[in-house]
Amino acid sequence: MGFRIKNGVLEKYRQEKGVTEITVPDDVTEIGSSAFKGCKSLKSITLPDGLIKICGGWDKGAFQRCTSLKSITLPDSLTEIGSSAFYGCMALASITLPDGLIKICGDWDKGAFQGCTSLTNITLPDSLKKIDEYTFSGCTALASITLPDNLTEIGSSAFKGCTALASIILPDGLTKICGYWESGAFQGCTSLKSIILPDSLTKIGSSAFSDCTALASITLPDKLTEIGESAFSGCTALVSITLPDSLTEIGYGAFYGCTALASITLPDSLTEIGYGAFYGCMSLANITLPDSLTEIGYGAFYGCTALESIILMPFAMNIRTYFENDDFEYNEFKRMLDTKEYATKFSHEIKYDTVTQIFLNTAQSEAKAYIKKNFSKIIRYWIDKNDYQKVKGLVQSEAFITKRNIGGIIDYAIQNTQKGGNMEIQVMLMNYKNEKFG
Repeated sequence: MGFRIKNGVLEKYRQEKGVTEITVPDDVTEIGSSAFKGCKSLKSITLPDGLIKICGGWDKGAFQRCTSLKSITLPDSLTEIGSSAFYGCMALASITLPDGLIKICGDWDKGAFQGCTSLTNITLPDSLKKIDEYTFSGCTALASITLPDNLTEIGSSAFKGCTALASIILPDGLTKICGYWESGAFQGCTSLKSIILPDSLTKIGSSAFSDCTALASITLPDKLTEIGESAFSGCTALVSITLPDSLTEIGYGAFYGCTALASITLPDSLTEIGYGAFYGCMSLANITLPDSLTEIGYGAFYGCTALESIILMPFAMNIRTYFENDDFEYNEFKRMLDTKEYATKFSHEIKYDTVTQIFLNTAQSEAKAYIKKNFSKIIRYWIDKNDYQKVKGLVQSEAFITKRNIGGIIDYAIQNTQKGGNMEIQVMLMNYKNEKFG
């Protein structure tokens, strides 16, 4: 037969007319890159027991585009399958991976089994710890897969476009589901209805479940700290999701276009909501913003046309109730959340405005307690803004000014006046001190 073998490496097979089945010689320990690439008539290949490696590389897979290959027996001695190894083997319906296999390589858009459109199921051996990028991408018939208990990482686009995959059980030791822009691990798995993520998982990568249009529910683990960019974007069946207390960041466009998402509770640990995180979530009717939040990216809630209730912690109050008929209107608050022009820093311009407005309108106890705790910062904030009415309202409430702190506040107002600030504030404070404390 047309084999070119050198030092145990089968470097090239010269395709022979009419040959559909071959047996690789026993002395071969390695199948070289592109060795059988494009052998479109081969239907069955038997590999020797001593084979250790099936090589590959970007567009250099050993059996790449063997479009008629239906079956291949991999020996127990095999430890590595290279990138693109079986890329585009469209007739390959099943394959058994040996227990000693420790590595299935991947490369950008050239996974080991990428485009094997007839592959319906596969069992991965316990020896495998990582599924590399694009490994099973585009395996449109793959309905089930058994993942090994020792698996710790699923690479970018590993199962991208596996449109028949309806469910998958992820092992307890999994720590990372990778992804980057438009290359999520399970992106476009349009039949995937539900998935339970293991407790060991700490990060969901970019686009990981993007465009999983049937995904109606997902359980997030307690140790999860980050949801990456576009992680669940386009999951149009997702109605609700519970975020764990460990979460600190929701990435850019994480829930972009989740049109059915009606409710979500943000945990107290959350510090940042990224740009466009909930963009186009047109069913989202209410949102609770935790006190831990320090930044909301621009356009985070843009296009949330049903958003009627915004709950700002720690006051646990509906913002609409307090701004609907006031100068600082609810619509202005909402505009700061959904505008595309700028990001909202959630430290002063929202928190201090909001708490002051709530207190002056209602004397609400939680708002009063918050102002009392942060009064020095809040009164200086309003002095810096030259807002006479806000300063006057806080002073005349007689809830915060004491004989001990009035002197420092007046000194700060004098400094502000010297910088061109509002003198009325200084005069009002001095008059109040004389009347109240003599």
